[in-house]
Amino acid sequence: MNLRVKPNLAMFAFLIALLCGAAACDEAERKEFIMRSDAFGEQEALPDKFACGSGISPPLTFSRVPEEVKSLVVILEDPDRISGTYTHWMVWGLPRAVVLPADFDAEDVDGAVMGKADDGKTVGYEAPCPPKGETHRAQFIALGLDKMLSLEEGANRAALNRAVAGHIIAEARLTGMAVGP
Repeated sequence: MNLRVKPNLAMFAFLIALLCGAAACDEAERKEFIMRSDAFGEQEALPDKFACGSGISPPLTFSRVPEEVKSLVVILEDPDRISGTYTHWMVWGLPRAVVLPADFDAEDVDGAVMGKADDGKTVGYEAPCPPKGETHRAQFIALGLDKMLSLEEGANRAALNRAVAGHIIAEARLTGMAVGP
């Protein structure tokens, strides 16, 4: 006996949503925009003053940010640490048309707030500095949100992840290379 079943598109869509999870499905619908830095290009070494040197944040600019974006979040993470991805910097409450100068201070932008790095101590930019002789990716991620966040200064990455869940509508990435001393 050969049974043929007609595909039910609604059921298929439901199963895909169930299997991929809300975050993965949201990712597929995200728009892209552009993040650049005058200090380094994609896959180029971060200058010392933004890495193991004095540790100030690099300048970042954003373009082609979708009109529906209400605010931006910027995250710097190192996915190459042996212990797992490490968050060096988080800033949110940024307007969609912002330019971040080198050595950015949240007080320079009305509503901007900085989170706490994964060391549990540093509020603000913690320069990526891999062990001697190693090179790690320094991934700058900009998220375009459909709302302004109301997280307090010093919130950690887990709190930020919870706050942005379901609100990311666009994303940009820029990867520099942090070289150990």
